[in-house]
Amino acid sequence: MTSATLYREGPDLEELLAEIDAEHDGRVRVVDVNYGRDGGVMGFFARRTIGVHYVVTDDDVPGVDITDTVVFDDDLTAIADITSAADAGDGFVASFVPVSVPVSVPVSPPVSPAAVAEMVESGRVPEGGDVAGADNVEFARMLLDLAAQKAAERQATLPAEPPVPAPVALPVASPVAAPVPVAAPVPAVAPVTAASFVGADPIGAAELVSAPAVSPVELPAPVAETRDELLARVRTRPVGAHRAADYVEPVAVEPVAVAPVPPAPAPAPAPAPAPAPVPAAVVEPVAAAPVATPSRTPLTLRRQLAEIGVPLTWIVEGTASAYEAVEQLVRRIPQPGRADLGPGQLLVVAGPAAQAQAEAVRICGRLRLDPSAIRTAGCGPESIRHRRQAAALELEVRGSRGEPCVVVVATDSSGDAGGSADLAWAADIVAALEPDQLHLVVDATCRVTDVRRTITAFGPVTALAVVSAARSASPAALWELGLPVGTLDGAPATRGRWAALLIDRLADLDDC
Repeated sequence: MTSATLYREGPDLEELLAEIDAEHDGRVRVVDVNYGRDGGVMGFFARRTIGVHYVVTDDDVPGVDITDTVVFDDDLTAIADITSAADAGDGFVASFVPVSVPVSVPVSPPVSPAAVAEMVESGRVPEGGDVAGADNVEFARMLLDLAAQKAAERQATLPAEPPVPAPVALPVASPVAAPVPVAAPVPAVAPVTAASFVGADPIGAAELVSAPAVSPVELPAPVAETRDELLARVRTRPVGAHRAADYVEPVAVEPVAVAPVPPAPAPAPAPAPAPAPVPAAVVEPVAAAPVATPSRTPLTLRRQLAEIGVPLTWIVEGTASAYEAVEQLVRRIPQPGRADLGPGQLLVVAGPAAQAQAEAVRICGRLRLDPSAIRTAGCGPESIRHRRQAAALELEVRGSRGEPCVVVVATDSSGDAGGSADLAWAADIVAALEPDQLHLVVDATCRVTDVRRTITAFGPVTALAVVSAARSASPAALWELGLPVGTLDGAPATRGRWAALLIDRLADLDDC
């Protein structure tokens, strides 16, 4: 009676069989032996392992007579050599093991696995070829079968050797004679010219290089051999020859004492060169970048000038330059005469009370007159309220032939507590005074028609004093009145001030 199949593995077959035999006291029957690898990284550095499948018998099994007559001295030696070669992965076994003729031998329980290993390793057998039990021979045959199977598997997994191509004769350029194209036989592949590659040799560029057809090399098929032929070939090889070829005697290398090399002395640091004097940087003034003016057409400029109040009859034809057009326009503006007063003359400033009084002070400054001598009508504490008072003042100034007189006539009620001033009343006061010069204060934000009505009410006007010109979108509209402008927002109305005002208004239109 036998037990279930057991398995044990280890690095050496002899040690493994001896261990199993010592543990079960000769009651072991080996079923199978396999070889594998364990561990490693991606197939490298793996450790070879040997596995043994065996069963343990409870009773002694009688020996089995072997019917075949075999000379065991040579056979066991050959089997041991084959087994060792298969264990070491030697290609010697694969060269003669017939793959197509398997050996099938019934396996009998061995008497002593340790004895089998010892006999296989040393080649010792009893006299007359009789072994203590036929199990040793059967076990040896089983090992031979395993060795043949392993060799066949390794032979099947080996890659086929690639066919060796025939050498290609390369053209050699002659330095004396010009290269002559060589007619080649019909090649198996397409002809290759030097022009097909970038940077080809210019000497052999005209020659054709043809690769001859590569004929495959046929390898001889393995010859099936019988077991007797296999044993006859193995007998000529000494036992353990494959192991002696792979073994290299280690050579002891005595260590050689090397004296330490003293460090080289560090070089002394070189003195730092004296810094060169830095010349004073010369900063050149950077010219301001020119301001890119928007592109205008003559039609666009005409429309913009009309929007800022320039009369249509004044607009210059055929020019798209705003500066040129403005320069020509300011030359047409009428200039006021010199505000010069003689003894016994009157100058009237009419308009809103605050702006009119400020303008009268500026006129006194230009004429070198005493501002305290300014008389008022419709504003101030001692203002003229009636037409008779205005007529009496006119007779007094002219009769005395003294200093000229400046009179402020308010056209609103902001400076009069009684609120009696209005446009009609102011016109009557001005008419009673009969001034030699009349300066009218006008607002640039008012419509030209309203300003024209005021001028008509007062009579002839000597000059205009324009206020709020900087806040007006069309300050040039006052040019339609045809009157000279004395001041712009309290400053003399020069041509340059008019030009600057118009250019600012045109720039505002460009930004829109």
